[in-house]
Amino acid sequence: MKEMQNNTKDEIAVLDGSVIQHGKLSDRIYVMDFAAKDIPLFIEKLETLASQKGYSKIFIKAPLSIKERLLDAGFCQEAEVPHFYPNEGGGFFSKFRDPARAVNQDEAQTSEVLRVALSKANEKRQEFDGNLELRRLGKESAKEIAAVYRQVFATYPFPIFDPEYIKKTMDESVAYFGAWQDKKLIAVCSAEINKKYGNAEMTDFATLPSYRGKGLASMLLSLAEQEMKGQNLRLLYTIARARSFGMNITFAREGYTYAGTLVNNTNIAGGIETMNVWYKAL
Repeated sequence: MKEMQNNTKDEIAVLDGSVIQHGKLSDRIYVMDFAAKDIPLFIEKLETLASQKGYSKIFIKAPLSIKERLLDAGFCQEAEVPHFYPNEGGGFFSKFRDPARAVNQDEAQTSEVLRVALSKANEKRQEFDGNLELRRLGKESAKEIAAVYRQVFATYPFPIFDPEYIKKTMDESVAYFGAWQDKKLIAVCSAEINKKYGNAEMTDFATLPSYRGKGLASMLLSLAEQEMKGQNLRLLYTIARARSFGMNITFAREGYTYAGTLVNNTNIAGGIETMNVWYKAL
């Protein structure tokens, strides 16, 4: 396990009823679940925290009903997902406290990835050639799940390299799915279920290097979707690495709609990367 995996960790806290994640790993504050009543005071507290810690970005996932107040406070809207919440759409809003962070240095590549992905929308997925077992994973597989993540990602915004963290999330609201070949776990994904809002984030996709390009992510996504349909959810979404041809093509092929790009948003695979948002109504 790399030093950064062990020693660099973002903090999850509650501020004015809202769940936030912040830390130097992604050099940001991420408002994961917005619930503040006094919006100007909440934004002021976010600004104070960002200033104290020296963070270069504040990222908020929130209902579109507060869009104008966020825009007036200097935020920009980077993505929008219809029906994200029970009675309205959701927006992904950002304030760049360092102008350099607002510049996508990989724009040529991320634009090409998006172009290719959109060109393959609803295209038939590749079928895996070989013996394969796909199933939902339980706590007994936590060590194997963490081992796959350690092999695939140099860094990640959540401690998925820790089997105990994997078990903890299973007790909460996260369902894991895996592909096995010859009793070896070769690919993983998860679904973070939010019953309150009726949606789930399809995330944590990882395939061991020697098994890539065989459609495993699409097969796991399809399996996870079938299970989510039984959870009475309305919407599925993802925040995918904008530089990844494989993941963006996977979501486009499976009928997801592109919703926007989050510039320099998440520390994943060794550095802060730009991410694409995709969604699908159930």
